[in-house]
Amino acid sequence: MSILFKNNYLHFILLVLVTFLFTYEFNSFIQTDEIYVQNFSDKYTQEAIRHILDWRHTWSWVGYIFLPAIMYISGTTIALIIFFVIWISYLNEKDPNVRFSDTWRIVLFAQWSNVAAMFAKIFWFGFIQTNYTMNDLTSFYQTKWLNYIGVLAIVWFYRRMRNS
Repeated sequence: MSILFKNNYLHFILLVLVTFLFTYEFNSFIQTDEIYVQNFSDKYTQEAIRHILDWRHTWSWVGYIFLPAIMYISGTTIALIIFFVIWISYLNEKDPNVRFSDTWRIVLFAQWSNVAAMFAKIFWFGFIQTNYTMNDLTSFYQTKWLNYIGVLAIVWFYRRMRNS
């Protein structure tokens, strides 16, 4: 395992940088101003839409500023819960041999699934479904492919069991 994944701080920084990159890609190339105009054109006037887009461009940096803090707080909370559950489970033992840094590392690895989901969304709307609406963006669930794979696995397993 590389030093990058052994050091939790470097791992977290890499995770934040990749999340920044994918968030920027999504906001700049997938969820564009044209999508907003298309979505709001039947509900608002052109002036109101322009105001919404100006507000979006003016305050988009706030999301980038708070992204590391949100990722850190959510990751730390999950790691603390895992740590305390393990600690309570082994309450009668003298040394459960689990450190907080171990649970934090597990949470960091688990957060890569969010990055993979962001990549899947960017890839899907960037290359496969290039004609989309705001409704398509908001109703797209990256894990639906896992559902399809799960159903296919169940069907395959059922057929294997039936043929044996």
